[in-house]
Amino acid sequence: MQLLNEHEKIGSRVWARPKRVAFLVDDAFTSRDINTIVAYCFKHLGGRWNAIAPITSNSIAPAWEKFLVAIDADVLYSFVELSDSLKESLNKRLRPSRIIEANALHHHKDGWRLSEEEIGGIQLADVDLPYQPTAFSRFTVPQITIADFDQRDDDAFNFCFRNFGGYSEREWNAFNLSAKDVTLLPAAIAEPEVFLASVLPSYGRHFPIYFSTVGYGYSHFGANLRDQAQEFEIMVGDSIHDFIYAWNRGITSLYSGRRRAIWLPASALQKEAVAGLVAQYIRESLPDSSADTTCRILSYSLTEAELAPFSASILPKLGRPTTHAQLTKDAACDMHGVTLAGCPDKSQRYEFAQSDTLFNAPLPESFNEKRLGQQGWVVEVELEKPGSGENNLFRQNTWHLPARYLVDKKFFERQTMSRVTLRGHLAIEVKADRRNIPIKIPTVKDLCDVLIVEQNITGSGDQMKVTSGHFRRIGISSDGQFFWNILKLFGGLKNANKLLDDEGWREVLMFLVGEMQDLDSIDALLTEFKKDNKQGKTARKLAQALIDKPEKLLYIHHGKILEILKKAGSVIGDQESDFVTNRLHSLLSRNILFQGTASRCYHCNLKRWYRVDELKAQMTCQGCGADYALQPLNSLSFRLNELVVNGFKRSGLLPVFQALFLLHRESRNHLLFLPQQDLFDWTEGKDKQVTDLDLIGILDGKYFLGEVKSSERGLLSVDIDQLLQIALELRPNFILIAAPAAGFTSKVKKHYEPLLKGLADKDIAVESMRLEWTKTSLPWDFVKPPGSNSE
Repeated sequence: MQLLNEHEKIGSRVWARPKRVAFLVDDAFTSRDINTIVAYCFKHLGGRWNAIAPITSNSIAPAWEKFLVAIDADVLYSFVELSDSLKESLNKRLRPSRIIEANALHHHKDGWRLSEEEIGGIQLADVDLPYQPTAFSRFTVPQITIADFDQRDDDAFNFCFRNFGGYSEREWNAFNLSAKDVTLLPAAIAEPEVFLASVLPSYGRHFPIYFSTVGYGYSHFGANLRDQAQEFEIMVGDSIHDFIYAWNRGITSLYSGRRRAIWLPASALQKEAVAGLVAQYIRESLPDSSADTTCRILSYSLTEAELAPFSASILPKLGRPTTHAQLTKDAACDMHGVTLAGCPDKSQRYEFAQSDTLFNAPLPESFNEKRLGQQGWVVEVELEKPGSGENNLFRQNTWHLPARYLVDKKFFERQTMSRVTLRGHLAIEVKADRRNIPIKIPTVKDLCDVLIVEQNITGSGDQMKVTSGHFRRIGISSDGQFFWNILKLFGGLKNANKLLDDEGWREVLMFLVGEMQDLDSIDALLTEFKKDNKQGKTARKLAQALIDKPEKLLYIHHGKILEILKKAGSVIGDQESDFVTNRLHSLLSRNILFQGTASRCYHCNLKRWYRVDELKAQMTCQGCGADYALQPLNSLSFRLNELVVNGFKRSGLLPVFQALFLLHRESRNHLLFLPQQDLFDWTEGKDKQVTDLDLIGILDGKYFLGEVKSSERGLLSVDIDQLLQIALELRPNFILIAAPAAGFTSKVKKHYEPLLKGLADKDIAVESMRLEWTKTSLPWDFVKPPGSNSE
């Protein structure tokens, strides 16, 4: 179950980027405190990509939690004291490398102070900025700044500072820009209408706010950030929620240099000139192709009636459809499907061995190595395809980990600040003076162990403590051992797929397997046995079904194989001889088939089948023990390995193979899986088996569990209450229910309704898969509970 075989190495793409921080604030946060966050972002590499979200000490609104998932922050910096239960929820849902809580020492009489050392970002003054003042450059040196950087808290300052940025003279001097590269605007023109009138003639040059996009912007990440926004939004109001929305909304369109959001204080609505200047700013901000773009005027703090006059006055000046609305308090900024996960064009390649490797983390581009110390950044690692194994299949050269909490700890030491990003990359926090990081490549079992075991998390960062929850471990079941050994016989799932997906060869194998045991009926009887109070009649049925019948090993001659293959269309004309011979040779060499003949004892008349290497001139009867002369051989025949016979007949493994074939066929990138596993919990001081899981794996970075059955009775035998409990505790991305199409009856759908309803709002999908042998891809069937939204 290794990802790598001995002496193999796994390649990777590695790149450095700024840390992403999400600041968490509550209603007690003031306007001056917001400016403290904004000032931090403007001074640090990639700071404009940091997000701000409202929260309470005990909860976060679902819409804002969804927003933070898309932001995919490395560090959560909370100005609110969070409860242990909320921290545990944030750790599991958002997977930050750490959570920092500001304490009373950070709060002064004039507001909050940020602990920049704890975040450990890189200041822009320590970076050789890539902006060059050339006529052909996409990015030019900023031409506008605000010299008066006193921390004021009035509408004029807030409008200019929050929308366009500003540095004190000392700060912009640290960028080593000459005076001719910077236009200083006197503070006297900082009223919104005067400022807009001043900057519009020079639009196209960059404002100070764009300095803070360096390191994680469009110039580094290409088209991974798509311009999904369909509106330009004017956010109006003086509450912190109004500005937070506008700040976060700008993240979705920063890469283009044409922002899709602007914030206005409520007082600006009273000034006639503002509407015309804002309309002109919007027209110049949007590309020519966006004539149908809607302008939305939004506010948390102002009513629709208060917004209506401004909407009416801007409509004729804008020449675009205009709407206005008041947002509810818990309405979050919509990311429009955009996430901050990406792969840069400039990356380095590293190779890791399965044993521990000391990884020397690269520096961010343009970072000045002379300023070493507590500054830090993030290095992302995208793993390449490892050597093929029996339980991993890859379609592309790269693969992604499930974005789950603690998966990264299988690669790094516990104290390493690391995480798995939404894109499925490993992300490691690096400090300038500690760049050598030990890394090791885990097994598929290691990855599934951390996914399957519920984790209770208290604390964060260095203070984090992790304990096991209800479920303690998984272990390979007897059926799983059968599956694993059969898989090794075939040399992996791909080889098994090539054989079983061919109708003719599948018929040959099923001929040699013989009559299949009705395992689903036995499962149904077991379920009935548990519910039957008297249990007598059911017990007799169950005992009868479980009685071993005398096993008859079947064999097949070469001519019968050709007959079956021709009937199925697996061989055509002249190709049949070489094709069949080569395939039979392959099956014989892997011990899937054995070659031999049947021989009858002259003394007791017992007829037995013997392999070629067991044949000799004088045979010894396995019945009476007498010796007899081997009769003349007319032809040899073939018998299937008993391991495969028992696996398909008694353990019901054929549908499991089929489900994995279809999963692989529908995968875009990769499939990693474990054979059937027993799930154990901790009861009264010892392990207790709870149930068995037919499928556990990772499909294209998504973690899944599955139930695989061969009939309607099998599907009805599933304990829905137990499966729901397991799903809620283990939190897979989806539950897969697989069976032949005939099994999905209305009775079965009704049986599974409690599972669908119980998981409808838990971000756990339930998907059904129809098991049909076909050479064309089958569509996936997404099952939704009655009345749910079909997104």
